[in-house]
Amino acid sequence: MTLLFLLGVVAPPTPGDISVAVVVERVFRRQAELAAERTDASYIGEYLYLEYDGKGKLRREETCRRRVFRKGYDRQHIEFLSVAVNGKELAGRRRERQIWMLRRKGLVQDEARMPFRLETRDAYEYELEGADTCCGQEAWVLEFEPRRRSMQTVVGRAWISQASGDVLRLEFRPARLPWVCVGTRMVLHFGEQQGQILPTFFEMDMGIRVKVFITLAERRIRVEDRFSDYSFNQGLPDSLFE
Repeated sequence: MTLLFLLGVVAPPTPGDISVAVVVERVFRRQAELAAERTDASYIGEYLYLEYDGKGKLRREETCRRRVFRKGYDRQHIEFLSVAVNGKELAGRRRERQIWMLRRKGLVQDEARMPFRLETRDAYEYELEGADTCCGQEAWVLEFEPRRRSMQTVVGRAWISQASGDVLRLEFRPARLPWVCVGTRMVLHFGEQQGQILPTFFEMDMGIRVKVFITLAERRIRVEDRFSDYSFNQGLPDSLFE
């Protein structure tokens, strides 16, 4: 009989004590709870895009501030509050063209099939890597991989709260990328806002290299996106997403 038992302290289960199926079920049970609690959502996104040449010199900076409205799995509407390139606020046709470019670069992820969504559960396979600490909480680390690789699916790992089943951190990369993209790394950070665990910060680093015997062009891309000012259950009309 151990001292921990006598004191009434129960040690958290180790990877050998729990199966990946149990952890995955806990995650999706939590996602189902959140889906039932939140009929719609909106938040502020603050986006930063930095493009460097092969020598590390900053060649282009893009920023935008937007209010994002979401309803259900795939309905999304964006109101762009400010759009700037190289520190200059854009207006008129230049603003509209930049918004089009931002959408093309993936600012609006309508087609992304991320893991841990109720609608994509069967699209991924999961493995339990072990236990860790994340955001001050004891967490399980799950590796995930799509059953069918595409540019809309991702490969990576997630930190899952042992206490609540909330996702605390995602590290990933697209399952497929054009051959010119190298060293791609994406991280989605979560934190407490309004008493809930919510996405707070996304970061991406990616290299672009065009090489035919010799390197013809090289760029490094850095993207940051910060999320704040969440609101839920506002009764958003369906017409907003048409």
